[in-house]
Amino acid sequence: MASAIKRTFSRAKSPQPPKAIPAIGSILNTPSPPSTISETPNQSVSNSNSPSPATNQSSTRQNVKVVVRVRPSNAVEMTRGDTEVWEVKNDLRRVGLQADYCERHRKQMAEYFFDEAFTGSDNKILFEKGVRDTIRSTMEGYNGTVFAYGQTSSGTNSQPGVIPQAVDCVFDYIKECQEKEFLLRVSYMEIYNETVRDLLSPETEDLRIHEDKRRGVYVSPLKEVVVSTPRQVLKEIMKGEANRHMSATDWNERSSRSHTIFQMVIESTAKNSSPSTSHRYHPAGPKMSGASVSLSVLNLIDLAGSEKATTSIDRRKEGAYINKSLLTLGTVISKLTENSSGGHIPFRDSKLTRILQNSLSGNARVSVICTISPSVINIEESQNTLKFAARVKKVVTKAHTNAVMDDKALLQKYRLEIEELKTKLESTNISNDKEKEAELSQMLAQEKAKHEEQMMEAQLVRTALKERIDHLTKLILNNSSFSGSPANALGRKVLVEPSGVDQVSYIYIIISICFI
Repeated sequence: MASAIKRTFSRAKSPQPPKAIPAIGSILNTPSPPSTISETPNQSVSNSNSPSPATNQSSTRQNVKVVVRVRPSNAVEMTRGDTEVWEVKNDLRRVGLQADYCERHRKQMAEYFFDEAFTGSDNKILFEKGVRDTIRSTMEGYNGTVFAYGQTSSGTNSQPGVIPQAVDCVFDYIKECQEKEFLLRVSYMEIYNETVRDLLSPETEDLRIHEDKRRGVYVSPLKEVVVSTPRQVLKEIMKGEANRHMSATDWNERSSRSHTIFQMVIESTAKNSSPSTSHRYHPAGPKMSGASVSLSVLNLIDLAGSEKATTSIDRRKEGAYINKSLLTLGTVISKLTENSSGGHIPFRDSKLTRILQNSLSGNARVSVICTISPSVINIEESQNTLKFAARVKKVVTKAHTNAVMDDKALLQKYRLEIEELKTKLESTNISNDKEKEAELSQMLAQEKAKHEEQMMEAQLVRTALKERIDHLTKLILNNSSFSGSPANALGRKVLVEPSGVDQVSYIYIIISICFI
């Protein structure tokens, strides 16, 4: 999203305590006034057209969750003396035009109902009400997607955004979970002028969108970084933000000119499901057996702000691409809500909708954050945002927990490598038998020199294997890794940080945390 929404997603300062808000009531028992235009999420369309990975029997059907926030007037709007025309009723989860404004300008009353609706700039409340459940579901094995939508400069604030809070939520879940161990890796991409760029490896070119039955739609080649601490995740986010296209516009001094997708892949398995190998020969190496591994994907999507034409030629070109992709997104949402019989959905009309195809067409739990300005100057854009939010609320997805077998799970392969290295280490033990030492001392000088050379080589092999085992073992976190103060836990130094997808098969990190 524009700089405004970008800060909602990505700012990483210390959170402020949330303010109290009214209790949230049910909108189902509240009839709409007869003289209003009302948008309510009472019609749903289920869609599951695209292929999905292998799943188990666990699945749920639910509407896309939509949260709307009307931010306070900013400094520019207050200086201009802009009239605030939108009001929010928290208990009804309602956003509507103010009655006195409609009377003065002879406009028909318009109101919209969502899962949550509130004012202010407290990102803590925004996260708790709109995002936390989706993050927790992702940790339980469901795919999850959260994206922000709104006009440029409609979400300005200075508090920690969704991404830092989402990262904390992921690691809090791991600390609380006593039955599982986890592996995490992240990637970060942007769509700029209909071109996909890798924000963690900007020199990589020719990124393409692919699709297969197992993974669905994905981008390749895309750098993935293994992470084991919140600090390491935020470091990668900052690296990506530094490579993102940002420019000044007529509405914002620092506006995002691209859509971004921050992706976290989560593997998890039961703690006691240690990999075992069969004794039969397999061309591709040892075959693992045991429990399956759950694999889920979390997407945090920051959409560039929709906007009117700008005075800059370059910004006008960027805005045309942005508005085209957002228009296509709106068209896709409309098709999903209007056509439940499996008709054509134009996902391929833009890179954005193509990448979002997995999330919008079935196997994911989706949350949408929409932000609007209270100013009368932006009333048209705000209404467009609310209409979009009302449409997307009607989409129903059916998320599954995704499972892969041991011989395809990177987490289990990582465990198996440790066991194999330990076996090799034991086989290279140098005998300390005194009789053999006495016999060796009587050998000819040439044989002795040759033997010493062999012993040196064996010792080098042994040392290398021990270092590898120590390295892999230290990357497996346990409860002692998070003992002590939170600062020590978050500041734990990472031993190896892969520089790209092509190094050592990602060197995956197993996060195993158990609290008694």
